[in-house]
Amino acid sequence: MKLLFKASFRSFLQTSSFLLVLMQCTFALAQNNLNSIFSVPTEPKKDAIDTAYIKDISDKMIIKFNRDSKIDFYTIKTPSIPTVSISPNNLQNYSFGLDYKFIGLTIALPKSWHESSYQNYLKGKTTGVNINLSLFFNKWMQTINYNVIKGYYIPQSAFLVPNWQDGVTPYYQLPNFKTQKIGGSTSYIFNASRFSYRSFSQQTQIQKKSAGSFIPTLAYEYSQLSDKVEGFDELNYKKNLSFTAYVGYQYNWVIGKKLLFSGGIFPGIGRGFVKSSDPNNPPQINYLENKLALNFNANLNYQWKKFFFGIQFSSLNSYITEDESKINNTINYENIYIGYQFDAPKAIQKSVNWLEKKLF
Repeated sequence: MKLLFKASFRSFLQTSSFLLVLMQCTFALAQNNLNSIFSVPTEPKKDAIDTAYIKDISDKMIIKFNRDSKIDFYTIKTPSIPTVSISPNNLQNYSFGLDYKFIGLTIALPKSWHESSYQNYLKGKTTGVNINLSLFFNKWMQTINYNVIKGYYIPQSAFLVPNWQDGVTPYYQLPNFKTQKIGGSTSYIFNASRFSYRSFSQQTQIQKKSAGSFIPTLAYEYSQLSDKVEGFDELNYKKNLSFTAYVGYQYNWVIGKKLLFSGGIFPGIGRGFVKSSDPNNPPQINYLENKLALNFNANLNYQWKKFFFGIQFSSLNSYITEDESKINNTINYENIYIGYQFDAPKAIQKSVNWLEKKLF
């Protein structure tokens, strides 16, 4: 077991080194060549924005109310069982967001505030926590997120539940199955002087003219799957530390003076270091998994005086290979939001300005 662990860990370090080298090469190539390919203008000596393209309103505090749907489900395919999915109860979520200066924070409200008793009867009760933090440092963007979901069900319950009828018989439920994820991403926005990521994500800037940017990203995540799912060893008591390098491009189309459409696509490749064990049935197993990922998004935002509203959609698809098993982890996110700009309280202004001076 020790030899297996050492070999796996050595391979994991080699993979991590490869991803870091890949990111460095990507940065170098982008700096030397991609400006001409994507017609990205040369950056000024300072990290100042081009006011002909971007209007900065980060001195205003943004409050945003979101009605979103985030579905984090797994699809498993093995030689011995048919393809099945494990999904949480798909309920609409509500969350509040606050953005000021270079900081953005979103916290989801408890699901118990808006749950459906009939959906809980059919699919089981799902509870969870979702917190997202975004930080912007000139051309750099940093995200940190924490997500917990407990309570899943299997949509393909016909072969698991005798005489199962859609809409009548409860699905095969996994009330104690829980996923915990903590992770983040580090991105470099090459054309930050003319392309505003915050114009559609945080609404603390306004894109005045259409522009795009190449945005290489390194994502990292620690996830833990708890509880035993009978017949699905691929998901039982797993701890996973993964790294994924993305090479993507995002473009903002300005339609008139108030409407913005933004779209982007980010293919990626990565590796994961996995520990899998059943506390009731040792020993522990260590192994590596290969990962291919594709992330794409579309956003529409309308600005009217101090108000704004819009819709967002994103899909993150991870294709994971473990020996003869294949696991797809798909996270679909849909959001309808409305927000308002106002002057930040003086106490917040003072605190954030102090932090901004220390950091910059």
